[in-house]
Amino acid sequence: MSQLGTNIRKIREFRDFTIQNMADALEISPTTYSKIENGEKDPKQGELEKIANVLGATVPELHTFHNRKIINHFAPEFDQQAVYKEADDRYVAALRAENTQLKLEIVALREERLQLNQLLTTRSR
Repeated sequence: MSQLGTNIRKIREFRDFTIQNMADALEISPTTYSKIENGEKDPKQGELEKIANVLGATVPELHTFHNRKIINHFAPEFDQQAVYKEADDRYVAALRAENTQLKLEIVALREERLQLNQLLTTRSR
């Protein structure tokens, strides 16, 4: 798969467009459109301009796209810091829950050890 095709696919998927949506908008067959994304067909400049227009991008963006641009360019209303903070908060909460569970297991193991020591002590008498 060519980088151009990969970039086009990523932007299309981000936009929640199907291959059929793209093919219909470009007035080509889904097979032909798939070949563009898979790097089996090099689109002409006019086709690239149409693809870029449908995706709300520019032709240079199709060539230079990378994942961070989804957040920074294609979703300007997206609050990147809030999402990262939310993910961090969920991670911290999960770690705290795991820590609490481990503490409970330690307490249970200590109690079990005490019981076993008491049992050994009573049997050895």
